[in-house]
Amino acid sequence: MNSTSIPKSVLIICLGNICRSPAAEYFLRHYATQSPFEKIQNIEFKSAGLLGGPGPMYRNSRKYLNNKGIPHNEFTSKTVTIEMLENSDLILVLE
Repeated sequence: MNSTSIPKSVLIICLGNICRSPAAEYFLRHYATQSPFEKIQNIEFKSAGLLGGPGPMYRNSRKYLNNKGIPHNEFTSKTVTIEMLENSDLILVLE
């Protein structure tokens, strides 16, 4: 990916994938789908954590997304894998 290209896939990583990264994933996905640019609308957003395993999103993150009107009911936390890293055009790390 060069500096002017738009990523096709974005991976957002934080420690446990229950607070920051899932909120960012759903926030970015929601607003990307509202973009007038098709390349932005089609970006695939995923999130994962360095630790932990399957579980729900933290209640404050759910509350934040609810207040923005962003659906997130299907979320389950995930642990980052080598495949996720290799298949992402852009990786954002939150801490």
